[in-house]
Amino acid sequence: MPGMRITQLHLAGHEGGRALSVDRLQPQLNVVFGPPLSGKSTIAQLAAHLMYGKAEGPARPEPLGNAHLVEGSIEVDAPQGRFLLRRHRDGTATGRLSIAAVNGAAVDGRTVRELLYDLAPSLLAELYVVDFARAPRAAALLAPDFARLYAAALHADSTKPAADGGGPPRVDRAPATSAGIDQLVRRRDETARAIELQLSARRRESAELERQSHELEAKLGALRGQAEERLTRLRAVEIELAAVESRLRYLALASDGHRNPLTEPAKHRQQLEELDATISRTRQTLAELQSREAAVRRDLAEVHPDGTADSASILADQRAAVGVFECLLDELDAEVAQLARSHEPGRDVGRDYSLRLLPVAQMLRHQLYAFCGQVTEQERAVRRVQLHAESRQLARAQADFREQLEHLLERRQSLVHEEQLAQRTTAPAPQAPAANHCRCHGHEQFVRDAAAMLLAGGNRRSLEETMQVERAALERKRDQVRQECDALRADIDELDAQWRSLQRQRGQAVSGSDVDELRAELARLEDQINRVVSGEPSVPAAMPILPHRRLWKASDALAQLSGGRLLEIRRGGGSRQAQIIDRDGRSLAIDQLSGAQQDQLYLALTLALTSSLSSRGVDLPLLLDEPFLRQDARSALAMAGVLHEFASHGRQVIVFTADREAARRCQSLGTPVHDLCFVNQPAPPKREPPVVAAPASPSLGGATLRLVRETVGESPQPRVAGEWTRGADEPEVYFLDEDASIADFPVLGNDTASVFRGLGINTVHELLIADAADVAATLNRHGITSETVRLWQVHMSLMCFVPGLTLNDAQVLAACEIDSPEALYTVDGRLLAESVERFLEGSGGRRFAALRDRFTPERLAELQRSALRQRERWLQARVRRRWTDDAKKVAVQRTISAPAPAVKLSAAGRPRGRRPLRYLLGRNSSVEEAPSIGPAAAERLGRVGIRTVADLLQANPDSTAEEIGEPRVTPETVLRWQREARLACCIPELRSCGARLLVAAGFTEPSQLAAAPPAEVVRRVRNLCRLPEGRRLLRSGKAPSAERIALWAKNAAHMRPLEAA
Repeated sequence: MPGMRITQLHLAGHEGGRALSVDRLQPQLNVVFGPPLSGKSTIAQLAAHLMYGKAEGPARPEPLGNAHLVEGSIEVDAPQGRFLLRRHRDGTATGRLSIAAVNGAAVDGRTVRELLYDLAPSLLAELYVVDFARAPRAAALLAPDFARLYAAALHADSTKPAADGGGPPRVDRAPATSAGIDQLVRRRDETARAIELQLSARRRESAELERQSHELEAKLGALRGQAEERLTRLRAVEIELAAVESRLRYLALASDGHRNPLTEPAKHRQQLEELDATISRTRQTLAELQSREAAVRRDLAEVHPDGTADSASILADQRAAVGVFECLLDELDAEVAQLARSHEPGRDVGRDYSLRLLPVAQMLRHQLYAFCGQVTEQERAVRRVQLHAESRQLARAQADFREQLEHLLERRQSLVHEEQLAQRTTAPAPQAPAANHCRCHGHEQFVRDAAAMLLAGGNRRSLEETMQVERAALERKRDQVRQECDALRADIDELDAQWRSLQRQRGQAVSGSDVDELRAELARLEDQINRVVSGEPSVPAAMPILPHRRLWKASDALAQLSGGRLLEIRRGGGSRQAQIIDRDGRSLAIDQLSGAQQDQLYLALTLALTSSLSSRGVDLPLLLDEPFLRQDARSALAMAGVLHEFASHGRQVIVFTADREAARRCQSLGTPVHDLCFVNQPAPPKREPPVVAAPASPSLGGATLRLVRETVGESPQPRVAGEWTRGADEPEVYFLDEDASIADFPVLGNDTASVFRGLGINTVHELLIADAADVAATLNRHGITSETVRLWQVHMSLMCFVPGLTLNDAQVLAACEIDSPEALYTVDGRLLAESVERFLEGSGGRRFAALRDRFTPERLAELQRSALRQRERWLQARVRRRWTDDAKKVAVQRTISAPAPAVKLSAAGRPRGRRPLRYLLGRNSSVEEAPSIGPAAAERLGRVGIRTVADLLQANPDSTAEEIGEPRVTPETVLRWQREARLACCIPELRSCGARLLVAAGFTEPSQLAAAPPAEVVRRVRNLCRLPEGRRLLRSGKAPSAERIALWAKNAAHMRPLEAA
């Protein structure tokens, strides 16, 4: 049946501090992580006090438990039911503890004793609560007094101690007769002889074991030498393999840029040859076409006509020739007719026949030859047309072949380029150094000898193949050597286990459990004999310090925690202290162990003892505070594994730690980790966005709006769900309404509604009309003054009475001293834009830099117009708000860019009053702006991830100093930087020099400075300035005056919470 389990831890806030709650604790291992000053150790001390009555020790540097006892409660689940344990402040140092059943059942003192199994509180406080920050001593768990308490708890059936462990032991009456004395003496002698026989046998056994041990040591030495030699070879092979892989990766860079690497070089060469043949044939054809074109051009030049065949008069000539031919034909017809009548008598035609026919023949021949010339010209024209057509065809054919040739050449160039890429390096090879120009050291040596120049060679492919073969051979060699190492390691482990077994046997040879029991029996008998002789009652001797089997449980746990460096816990006989056996067989006293080893020993004993009690039915939570504090990274990881294994058997362990790496290791094992950084700043519960009704207006009509808050920078930015733009017929949007719940303006986080409900304030309207001083006094919280409440009222009034104005807008306008809608619509728009621009450029407006586009002059003018439209609503509502009348009207200094001096105006144009207090440092400020941190320190901090003041405030001083690695930057230095930055963030008008002086004078917290009398602050700071340390902090500057120091103390009363910085 499971025992008692802690299910919830709750630490109440005190004096403005934030409450801490850790719930859903598991019945196994739980880790509560929190950086320094997070309240982690305070809640651990609360749990220890409530569970086991362990009062708190000296003050720890925790903000929740420095000066006052902190109230809190824990909820436990036990077989008897669920109970709530509380601690109340009652003016005493330890407070008042109470217990109540969750179901309302009656609870009495017997219930508490049953929950704790009737064990002694001193035993529980020593065993189940361990604060490793206070360096617990393992000798306390091995002391006889503790052993007596533990043995009584372990054997509660036969020996029942009192509730506080201090009750008298059971008294046995020994027989007072002579026979009884003789019987005791005989038993004593028999016991002594048994001891002598045991010791004699053990000495012989020890001698044999020593011989075997020497043999094993010799074998182990030889095997370790071989293993060392194999490891050396393995390291050499791994180094050589790493070099080859590095060169292969370097060579592989050349193939990273290849689009189409050559997978088939033979096919690539064949394609290139075919392409070359096609290109050759194309070029030959193109040459033939060019030759034919030249011949055509020559023929075309030869058949050039004179143009007569194309003349327009050729038709008239031909028509005239036809007329002449017709006349000549008539004459021929006449002559033919005369020739036909030549047989008639009286006709003699022979004399003039030739004379008449000769002109006709000549004319016919003339016309025939003229017609022949015309035919010739027409033939030439036709031939020229044919030649022109052929020339055009040849030109087109050449163009096609040229295009084809160009495509073929591009294809060939692509193939050649692919082949070149296969041999080309990705990165250009470095050139040899130029004489009288290059001044690089080692340039020439690098070009000549560097392995990186392998890429410049032409045999990269063959070199890569050779290296791949070499890598495969080295991998085989590495695997072979690794197998040999594993085999040797297995042999060494086996022999080492045999050697440890022999050492245990040697250790038990003389001081075994049976011999110790005989010695204890002998001592008891001698004491009983003495008491019987003297007539006193006999008391049984104390039980052994620790049973043998539990020491071996502790030894096993110690070996795991120490990584095998510490192997065995060997108890001492008589008055001798327990000894620790290390891996080299040396026997170490507990005082010789380091701080980390002391913690490992204490934890090993604790786990062994609580495990034994758990096996007897005593099942209680184990509380460990900072167990990883003095452990290195390797030991911390081993400790996390041991704790996880211990808790996996159903034992609840709650670990409180500031070691983030150890917490991550536990989380990787499945252990729940409760981070106090998130507990301190809980996320708001998920709920539906509030429904806000737009106030009625004659021109606007009601509208129901759903608001959604978005985080921009450090503040939630409300916006309307949906589109930002508003149509002409849509009502104006208000981001807050007077009738809305006060929870819609969560100035106090998730507790806003409940806190203000206690003041009788449930809506925004009720807070607007409330008196700021009364609200601040009733809240009674650090950093919340009447000015703070008035600022809330300013933000709410702007959001309620200016449509389209968000919370971020209200914060920026209020920072520029626009304290009402009236001030917004009466201020000069140009001056307002200049004031907002100056604010955004300053340190205070840095978190609104991402919203700079929302504060353009045009949008500010639109906001002024919106405020002016709501003037009547504001004036009607103003009469109900007292704070608008009695609040101080503080305005921003608006400087007009003109030769005239700057004019300081209020928001309504009135002369400016007293300048408001300014906070000169914020959490979003650069870490270089923090006190005592210059550019060099800021650069070192930036290298470890600390770039803002918020990063610095959340850092762990120990781990930060270790990561920086500078001897001058110690954890104390980082803690001093954090304290100075915290003062500068929370106290107004406090500069870097003042923060340094105040921290050096002992004022490390803003609340401490606010509570101190100004005269005391002045005295301590002035005394510091007279010392060398103070003069060093002043950096050759002038010491501050008493009035200035007093002003620091006075301004501390106006400090703001760190979350608001």
